[in-house]
Amino acid sequence: MEESFEQAIRRNFTEHDYTVDCMKERLLYVYDSDIDKCSYMTADEEKRDISLSLSNPSEKMVTHICIDGGIVEYGKADYVGDGKERGRPDCMVFTDRLLMIVELKMNLTSDENKRVLANCFEGLHQIEDFYCDYFTLRMTDIDHFYPHGSKVAVVCPRYMPSLDKKRNSQRIREREMLSEKMDMKIEFTTQYTI
Repeated sequence: MEESFEQAIRRNFTEHDYTVDCMKERLLYVYDSDIDKCSYMTADEEKRDISLSLSNPSEKMVTHICIDGGIVEYGKADYVGDGKERGRPDCMVFTDRLLMIVELKMNLTSDENKRVLANCFEGLHQIEDFYCDYFTLRMTDIDHFYPHGSKVAVVCPRYMPSLDKKRNSQRIREREMLSEKMDMKIEFTTQYTI
């Protein structure tokens, strides 16, 4: 029998204990806990305002694994072990056909667009650091599980940034380059349909 993606994760990431949450509900919410600094997935609508909302109309099995505080020790900057500090995203969420690497940026208190945009790109670089410098080195068969077009980097901000084509052309180019480098679609959103 062929190894599943979840089994491959468990085989390749053994340094820390982490939980694997699986659910089939139509609406799911991914959020950060202030208590233990881990991310979770729930069907509890009480978390809606502080979460990435996932619409799951066909009720597929959706799996959530915490990265920062799970696969990687919470707050650890040199998790690769080469002396370089790197950011880490909050979690990964996946189905049999979609892999999402998620950074939740729900703690921003200002809706000033310049800071919101900078915060979103900071989150995007956290995903890049983890995915390119750590995850794909251990999961060398990632394209076997999720070929081109089935991977998404999601930054979930409290306030949505506006990317004006004229004023933010450098950021738009940066986003396109990161998308190509990681072979991932990039989304700044608070909602996603699986």
